[in-house]
Amino acid sequence: MGIDSSIINDYKCLAQSFCEPDFADYYMHTGLTREDWLDNKRAILFLEKYSFINRSIPTEWILSKERIFNLPFKKEDYLYPTHVYKDGFVSSCKQSGALFDKTGYEALQSSLINMGENQLFIEKVQECYDPRPLFLSLPVRLSWEELLSGGFIVSFLIDFPHGFFFLFSPSALWGLFIANDALFDVEILGVKSKYQSCFSPYYQYEPSYE
Repeated sequence: MGIDSSIINDYKCLAQSFCEPDFADYYMHTGLTREDWLDNKRAILFLEKYSFINRSIPTEWILSKERIFNLPFKKEDYLYPTHVYKDGFVSSCKQSGALFDKTGYEALQSSLINMGENQLFIEKVQECYDPRPLFLSLPVRLSWEELLSGGFIVSFLIDFPHGFFFLFSPSALWGLFIANDALFDVEILGVKSKYQSCFSPYYQYEPSYE
């Protein structure tokens, strides 16, 4: 089954509202023209490769998330994140910006490769202004250039400085909760203590707040 065009149109309207005129850098830094960035076919191809929009969330995803995070989150847990992780995880936090910039993505990527992970799960929680939630499953070795090839649908996910995100892998050995609409924008990493050294590239990375 193909991607429902209404999904693409919903996100496209939102992307256009952000990119004119002050948010032009959202497409300019991808290396795409504005026309390519807003191309529906590009977004559809990306979602068909990497999203769960037209199929059920795998049981593996659900079980891994439940093994990492203290669920369910209440509204106040999103706004004032404190007890994010299950027992056995060592947590650390830093100020957040958007979900990823190139340096941050590659720092997390290096950390996951150190752990021997193969998949990166990303969930963008649905909020009042979101058309619907986004669920992506990305190969850990996916290049930054391939990630950006999704155009506006990817910018909506990684660039816009709003939203709540859960990132994790099937192993359930680590998780990253990012709250960009909390009282303070924060990202909180939780890792099983045995694997903390694997995350040295991520610990050394400092997000850009521009």
